[in-house]
Amino acid sequence: MKNGDHVLAALRQSEDAHWRALTRLQQTELAYRKLIPVGLLELCGGNDGAPQDILNIRLGDHAEKPMTIMFSDIRNFMSIAEGMTTTQSLRFFNSYFGQMDAVIASHSGIVDKFIGDGIMALFPAGSDDALRGSIEMIRRVRHYNEGRVRAGYPPINVGIGLNTGIVMVCIVGGENRINSTVIGDAVNLASRLEAETKTYRIPVVISHSTLRGLSNQNDYSIRFLDRIKVKGRSQPVSIYEVFDCDGEAMRGAKHQSRDLFEKAVSFYHMHDIDDAHALFRQCAEIAPDDAPTHVYLRRCEDYKSSGIHYGTSEMTSKLEWSVKHHSGIDDLDVAHHEVVNKINELTLSVAHGNRESMLRILKFLQWHSEGVFPIEEALMCEHKYPLAESHVQDHRRFAADLDSLTAQIEEGRAEFRYLAFKGKMLMLDWFSSHLSGADHHFIRFLKEDASGVYL
Repeated sequence: MKNGDHVLAALRQSEDAHWRALTRLQQTELAYRKLIPVGLLELCGGNDGAPQDILNIRLGDHAEKPMTIMFSDIRNFMSIAEGMTTTQSLRFFNSYFGQMDAVIASHSGIVDKFIGDGIMALFPAGSDDALRGSIEMIRRVRHYNEGRVRAGYPPINVGIGLNTGIVMVCIVGGENRINSTVIGDAVNLASRLEAETKTYRIPVVISHSTLRGLSNQNDYSIRFLDRIKVKGRSQPVSIYEVFDCDGEAMRGAKHQSRDLFEKAVSFYHMHDIDDAHALFRQCAEIAPDDAPTHVYLRRCEDYKSSGIHYGTSEMTSKLEWSVKHHSGIDDLDVAHHEVVNKINELTLSVAHGNRESMLRILKFLQWHSEGVFPIEEALMCEHKYPLAESHVQDHRRFAADLDSLTAQIEEGRAEFRYLAFKGKMLMLDWFSSHLSGADHHFIRFLKEDASGVYL
């Protein structure tokens, strides 16, 4: 062989080795992407805010972002698993998780982790992606059940909870083991809402924050479900049922009875049990198999027989202003304290059935918001607050809700007691999710020291 041929052969051998190494590297990267939530790493960002990849992640890297968190869980899985071998359980999980992962990914979601028979997923773009994904997951489960039944296996039921809020995407761990995760009060609440699907025997429950984040609520079938106390939170939260996944007949019946149902819920929380019970009975006549209606009918009967009331007592109790609500910025503290005072005045107006007093309070809150919101938004612009867009959207939606409620009361479009309840809930939700949450996050941002550590 000539010398030139030796050189050419060596070059070809080197080129082949290079392509084999590159192929191996690409295969390794694909394998890592299946084991590690790469989308989460990309959201996290390093200390300089640049998107992360697996080569430069560091312990403590973090970023705060508003997003919607999903928790889903299979109902009564232990009883189903009792009849399975370990091999059958493995096949089931891979089949089920594979289908759910595909649905989540198709709606721009990121699976953070599989937890036993549950899933935690994140939707960075917000409420609409998460809710559409949840609806599709329930529909996919029902299609999946058709195959299970044909094969002689019992069907499964899934519950999904959604909550929207500011979370920290971060890298946690130690010297030898690190992991990407998401932490924050919004995550904890999403998990609690998933558990509430068991109470009402429905597939999807969302928070007020997720509802408010939808681009158009009328695109979905949603009704107000309850006010609940959640472990670890000082303020109760409003929750909503999404019933797009119900069969056509049930969905139609729930739409037909929605106004009656929501009014009945408000009467129950206002301790007007006789009126609430009568309305829930009407709902049951329209939708005989409506599980939440039957939950409330039992609650009304419990109250009549034992005096037990499964409510939050917010319609008669005052909201207390405390040190934990202080921001340290005097003007904002005065403004927020005034909102608390007006919420308490609203409680008295509701209790006394005083329509004119309530209108005065709502009009004051409209005027108050028109004065405070521009000041906050100018500060955000001046200091380049990274979450300004979602914060301003919150302002706009609250103002629209306040305007709509005020107009309904002025025009007498519905019974005053029901509108009064809606007004009180609107203000309580605004206080707990925005004034005590989003506003305090912005204030901490203003106080951020040079090292980037929140004071």
